[in-house]
Amino acid sequence: MTPGRKILVVAQNTSLASTLLTWLSEAHHELVIANTFAAAKLHLASRPDLLIAEVKLGEYNGLHLALRGRALGVPAIVVGATDVTFKRQAEQLGAVYVPATELVDAPALDAIMHRVLDRPGAFGEPPPVEWYCGLIIQPISIDASVGVPELSLVPVPGRTILVH
Repeated sequence: MTPGRKILVVAQNTSLASTLLTWLSEAHHELVIANTFAAAKLHLASRPDLLIAEVKLGEYNGLHLALRGRALGVPAIVVGATDVTFKRQAEQLGAVYVPATELVDAPALDAIMHRVLDRPGAFGEPPPVEWYCGLIIQPISIDASVGVPELSLVPVPGRTILVH
């Protein structure tokens, strides 16, 4: 594993937390452990090198932390059950979603960490904003640097749809 990183681990599941701590401490990382969203928010402000968060954190989840991490330039790994929706949401936030079943040993975690930490420009350009139009959801990409599009009425046979 890549030694010497400051890593914030956020997990309520004691088994997951214990496993991650064992693997990460063997590589001599500086570890900060939190088991609540509130505690994690405080520690995230110190801008660790990496955030590893469990997806289920009470009334919030690891994706909320990944979003906060993105705003601070902190890459994130979110761990949970196999779920395509969480995976898609994590990717939209610039985080990596990892099903817990893929975390089988320290080398697997190390490979995931390298994938996250070694991405060039991971936080350089924000992804395009997705806007949704009509009754059938169809994402359309808009360059975020251009700004928010004006409200406009789109004529559709039999109905009018407001696009924002």
